[in-house]
Amino acid sequence: MIFIIVSAVVTVLIMAMLGRISNFFGKPSNLRSSNQLQVESKYSKASDKTDNTDKSHSFYRNCEKATTEPITGDITGSIPKWLRGTLIRNGTGITKVGNDEYTHLFDGLSILHRYHIDDGTVTYTSRPLESDTYKKNMAANRIIVSEFGTIGFPDPCKTLFQRLQSDFSSLLLKKVDVTDNCSVSVGYYGDQLYAMTETNAMRRIDSKTLETIGDKTVLTKYVAINHATAHPHVCEDGTVYNLGSSYQSKKGPHYVVIKVPPTFGSKETSYEGAEIVAEIPFTYKRYPSYYHSFAITKDKLIFIEAPLRLDMLRLATMGITKKPFSSAMSWNTSIKTRFHVVSLTDGKNHPVVYEADPFFTFHHINAYEEDGQIVVDVAAYDRGDMVILLQSSKVDNASNTAYESSARRFVLPLNVDTASDNQNLVTLKDCKATATMVKTSGTKPKVYLSPQNLTKEWIDLPRFNYHYNTEKYNYFYGVTSLGEQNWSTPEPDSLTKVDIKNDKTIVWASKDEIPSEPIFVARPGAVDEDDGVLLTALMDKHEEKRATLLLLDAKDMTEMARVKFQTAGTFTGTFHGQWANQADRIHLF
Repeated sequence: MIFIIVSAVVTVLIMAMLGRISNFFGKPSNLRSSNQLQVESKYSKASDKTDNTDKSHSFYRNCEKATTEPITGDITGSIPKWLRGTLIRNGTGITKVGNDEYTHLFDGLSILHRYHIDDGTVTYTSRPLESDTYKKNMAANRIIVSEFGTIGFPDPCKTLFQRLQSDFSSLLLKKVDVTDNCSVSVGYYGDQLYAMTETNAMRRIDSKTLETIGDKTVLTKYVAINHATAHPHVCEDGTVYNLGSSYQSKKGPHYVVIKVPPTFGSKETSYEGAEIVAEIPFTYKRYPSYYHSFAITKDKLIFIEAPLRLDMLRLATMGITKKPFSSAMSWNTSIKTRFHVVSLTDGKNHPVVYEADPFFTFHHINAYEEDGQIVVDVAAYDRGDMVILLQSSKVDNASNTAYESSARRFVLPLNVDTASDNQNLVTLKDCKATATMVKTSGTKPKVYLSPQNLTKEWIDLPRFNYHYNTEKYNYFYGVTSLGEQNWSTPEPDSLTKVDIKNDKTIVWASKDEIPSEPIFVARPGAVDEDDGVLLTALMDKHEEKRATLLLLDAKDMTEMARVKFQTAGTFTGTFHGQWANQADRIHLF
């Protein structure tokens, strides 16, 4: 009882002192200016609704039974004889636990999907990721672990003392027991396959059975970070680079670049050998940017610091205020989007400040260096608040922001020492992007970037021939929609191939099916960049227990084969996946 009383008093004192704490972090006036577009939502605990009438989007489907035993698909068309390997995809397939429902598109429990192709035969299996989060929720028969936009109910297995202890740990930013519901993507570190999300946890999985292997890998135990992306880059030698955030660095809060050497035949996690090779200071200490991915060239990393900001004080008090991670976000139109360039060899930050009008990106497409200039291609949104609006109750509003997006090319000139004001520094042939010297930012030169639009229409979940990662390339593929549709509501129905050089697109579409992110698989010995196959998983809008693997010719987007499966339970959507060639030792994206 004494502890409870003292804890209550301390809580009141801490809340009263938040204003003083903010002085440490710094509070730039433009982050609270009148023209700030901040999306305020009435966040609540997991919904108690038992019906699904307000969630028409197919990504809110709930898988009540996984297909854990392999089933063989019915093939229409012809599968190339050279195509041998495994496609594993990841997404939020369990959107209900008991009577509780997740309230954000990113929050459902992970379901892993496996398509194995060998000698013209294709089998399919699926399985929930058996994370600690999954086990706790299932044991309680309700949502007790909070996610990106859903706050969980109190854990019935914890005493009041343990709950208060957890609350104060989050206040000090020392809480490591965050969700390990790794539902965003999958990827290889050497021969170890991991399911990944945007916290400090990864789960190793068996590539054949989809079962989890061992305990979760907590990145904080190996490198000084609070969280990292679910979109690392894999080099030809198997080295992996990732980007994370460190809130408690002795130098102040930083974005950090992590290098992980490949591991083969080891029972220990690949992160045993991880190291931080570069640091990028937060532009505003209290307001770090939310980011989902990054790009690399052969020797540099490009990080886009967007105006979608996190409030460190809100993050620190989530355990007390009982609000989810997304409640700490705001979209600020008064600050520019900033590009950071950092060396992967010596960790130095490039001295030029690159800025553009406000935009947000989930996914980078590719980046490469040409004639002393870095080309950075992204799928960009004019408004970053669409991340917050992907709650079930607001998904219709989020769909409107998709109209304000396109694939865009930015060009960053590296050497600006002799540049004059208002001079366009982009010298690449047939490039419409511009980079203009505007002024000196303190001791650093500042360059304003204006993009070239690579597409007119909305496009996201871009993929390309990853053998051209960090290289000059010409083709990429992505999910889009015909007419006035987009990926929120109504649902996407198309895949697009973009020919950058000739400014052309080729579209595959189906009004009754929702395609996943298209994954490119190069034909062995291919010379042409687009010589290969696209793999995409189709959700049927009408038959919820039907899964279809579609194979497209990557050159002309014509159908090569369809493989249909009748699943044991509802087939659900996925975000990202990876193909692994049967003969390869190192698996690139």
